[in-house]
Amino acid sequence: MKSRVIFASLPIVFFGAAVGAVERYDLEVGRSQLVFSVPYVHGVLGEAVGEFADLEGRVVYDPADPTRSEVLVRVRTASVETQFESRDVDLRSERFLDSGRYPEAVFRSQRIERSDGGFRAHGVLELRGQTRPVSIRFEVQELAGEGGGRLWVTGSTRLDRREFGIQGPGLAGDFVIGDSVSLRFNLMLLPAAS
Repeated sequence: MKSRVIFASLPIVFFGAAVGAVERYDLEVGRSQLVFSVPYVHGVLGEAVGEFADLEGRVVYDPADPTRSEVLVRVRTASVETQFESRDVDLRSERFLDSGRYPEAVFRSQRIERSDGGFRAHGVLELRGQTRPVSIRFEVQELAGEGGGRLWVTGSTRLDRREFGIQGPGLAGDFVIGDSVSLRFNLMLLPAAS
């Protein structure tokens, strides 16, 4: 898996406000993950599960007040993997992600608020030529000990693929998938080199 500085081809970046002490972070290679699941329909049990293997991101984080941070995430859509090659080819095609024309998905936060013991980032997601508002629930852990100075960020959101023009009727011609896509992420962030 190739993780650089982002949020699975949806580049991830937390930019702190210019006021106060902020800290810069990069995504740790090989320790961050963006996964998705889509339910099958028409009587087929289970769901299609996969991940985006190419992530990049940078974070500017205000430990005194994380709500003053900002998020920018990029994801390489062609890095989608489901362990089923014909399905992966279909997902990259114009029926779904259309990775040839739209190689990246990008999330930019507009505001962050505290929510149920964690945080919620409100922003916009650019995917397949469409820009739509998205809300992402996440939690931040500041790690001590040997991993001191690191941040562990976990979260999730849910999208309707039709809002982004993803109308493909099936997955590799085998099963029909639902419209609701669940996204979950686990990110290890390291202090950025100065």
